[in-house]
Amino acid sequence: MTQVAPLGYLNSQVNGTRNLVFDPERAGLVRDAFQMIADGQRLEHVLRVVTGLGLRNLKGKTVNKQTFSKMMRNKVYTGEITSGGITARGSFKPLIPEDIFQRAQDVLTSRVRKREHPLRGFVMCPSCKSKLTAAGCAEGMAQR
Repeated sequence: MTQVAPLGYLNSQVNGTRNLVFDPERAGLVRDAFQMIADGQRLEHVLRVVTGLGLRNLKGKTVNKQTFSKMMRNKVYTGEITSGGITARGSFKPLIPEDIFQRAQDVLTSRVRKREHPLRGFVMCPSCKSKLTAAGCAEGMAQR
């Protein structure tokens, strides 16, 4: 059974061998999405923009946030494939340059790290009644 190509690519035959080729409808939108994230824009915002520009899956449906997030972390867009724990350079053209992919990963990772203090801003300090931050409360920070 043939594996479905990632969004932005199509399965094709190149010189008699199964391979990936750029999808003329979606490749540009996927490139734009990676560039916007690499430039620091939020995943949710980028998904709204590229959806508004017409990004759809092969069945014509909009891409959900979870699928889009996985897509933005997929190294196949840099031309690498992983199978059985082994990573190798594919014989297809990369859709995303390595430096843009890496910058996008750095942005995505930094967004995740900001959630290390999930109650920040929601819990009130019982003594000074200010919202707690990752550093503590307003009263505690004033005493430092």
